[in-house]
Amino acid sequence: MTARASAALARAVLAYLALMVAVITLAPFRFEPAPVQGVTAVFGLRDAVLNIVLFFPIGFVDRLGRGHGGASGWARAFGMGLALSLGIEVAQLFAPGRYPSLADLLANATGAALGAAACARAVRRVDGPQAVRTLALELPLVGLKIGRAHV
Repeated sequence: MTARASAALARAVLAYLALMVAVITLAPFRFEPAPVQGVTAVFGLRDAVLNIVLFFPIGFVDRLGRGHGGASGWARAFGMGLALSLGIEVAQLFAPGRYPSLADLLANATGAALGAAACARAVRRVDGPQAVRTLALELPLVGLKIGRAHV
């Protein structure tokens, strides 16, 4: 696959992930023309972990689609997670029963940054000199017979 096609695929997957995150966090959404809620100060560890996990793939896919870019990939992912999360939190202002949170904003952006950092580490590991040893698990299975077929 060419670099251009790979980047286009990464953008498409990223757009899909962003749409799914918006649907997951806003559904069901009933819009009110004026803000109906204020920003909450309630912070829960469980919610923070779930928000980090929800935004982790966004940072991972963004970094994966950019290849071996600079060391600031996590910062870019943090900004992208922050922007997406800000849009979601602002939308929650207009949804009855929903409470936007600054803690959610920070957890979401952190999840995207952690995803980008994890991707960078995984790419370094696969591209490094230990990659052959890491992927050598398949070698013992090369001559294995399964029924009548050879693997």
